Amino acid sequence: MPLPSRIAAGHAPTQRTRPPASANVAADLQPHMDMNTDTPTYGNLLDDASLDEHQILEARAYDAFHEGDLAKAVELFGGLIAMAIPAGVEHRSLVAQGLQNSSGRLPALQTQRRLNRVPFRWSPTMRSILSVLTLLCAICGAPLAARATPPDPTRLAALERAIASDELKQIRSVLLQVDGAVVYEGYFNGADAETLHDVRSASKSVTALLVGAAIGEGTLPGVQAPVYDYFPAFTDRHTVDPRLRATRVQDLLTMSSLWECDDENPFSAGHEERMYVTEKWLDFALSLPVKGFAPWMQRPQDSPHGRAFAYCTANPFVLGAVLEQASGQPLADYAARVLERPLGITHSQWNRSPEGIGMGGGGTRYRTRDLARFGQLVLDGGRWQGRQLIPKDYVETMVRAQATAPDGSDYGYHWMCTVHRARYGRCPAMAATMCS
Repeated sequence: MPLPSRIAAGHAPTQRTRPPASANVAADLQPHMDMNTDTPTYGNLLDDASLDEHQILEARAYDAFHEGDLAKAVELFGGLIAMAIPAGVEHRSLVAQGLQNSSGRLPALQTQRRLNRVPFRWSPTMRSILSVLTLLCAICGAPLAARATPPDPTRLAALERAIASDELKQIRSVLLQVDGAVVYEGYFNGADAETLHDVRSASKSVTALLVGAAIGEGTLPGVQAPVYDYFPAFTDRHTVDPRLRATRVQDLLTMSSLWECDDENPFSAGHEERMYVTEKWLDFALSLPVKGFAPWMQRPQDSPHGRAFAYCTANPFVLGAVLEQASGQPLADYAARVLERPLGITHSQWNRSPEGIGMGGGGTRYRTRDLARFGQLVLDGGRWQGRQLIPKDYVETMVRAQATAPDGSDYGYHWMCTVHRARYGRCPAMAATMCS
């Protein structure tokens, strides 16, 4: 069956403003497993009782993707989103970000900025780009033959109806890219191709790419660069514990610094909400106390990869400050020079702290197509149109497990791996924790 004109290259993307008749896609969100093959699938690798329903559905979605059924994968991810959103609940734009990851698990954190006081897993803006970030990057582990299968227009039409009828809630855009070419692009709920989406903590993943670009051009010497050395004005005024003085860029990239900072724990000294209400975010982060380890807590030396993971937005914020100090440019300008303009990204927005430091930990805004460019860049090992923007070895390390989160998910350099690592051995999902 030929692709509809709206899907074929060169045609305008789909837009929906009024919901047509509802199409129930939930019945089609069934196990997508091949139990008659020697090739392991998520169904036979991950059928133990420790997996919750969100992880199981995510596993099926990745199986569908790696078998080349793009539309099926979109539907399954849509089902995962729908499961994460309580029926009838509207999540407001000021909801603070706790640890949300692509396995769908959620901490019990209820923050001051969570206006409606209900559990959630993804913010509305994160849901609006979930397909772009997760599905495109999931191609990283797929064989070329599997990627060449075009999407089924019938299933894509059902997906559109489900989004328009709000069966799949608050989706604003879906983009599928196969072998570097856009094969489907749809916009919903008032968004269009020029909409700048607040990617929330997916900004952390972009900051990790910027660190790689800085290493590639020599602005940073490497991931072992000592963090406090970039802030002599602070170290001249403050005595810093030697254990913290030894903090490296890699510690921030892997959420494993020794700062007592945990956004999942509302009692943590470094909780992001405490940082947001201060005048000087950088001083707040650099002044954090050393993390203690209660008897029931795992110490770094006893942890996988030798790192004690704690989700802490201060880490990527300080990384942004390091990049500003090392480059002599505001973070937004540096991102434009080394990453955005080379990728053809002409519109973006970066937040800044009260003292004017670029916010590397959240709130950056991009268009959907530009988010796809990031995914393609990572898929191609940091290379874009013949130019190596980020060292290939850095990208490969970035999407490999470097630390392990409390729920068992592996974490790279601000990129999250979840249950799919058991089959594909790498990190295909952009971490906005999802890294958001």
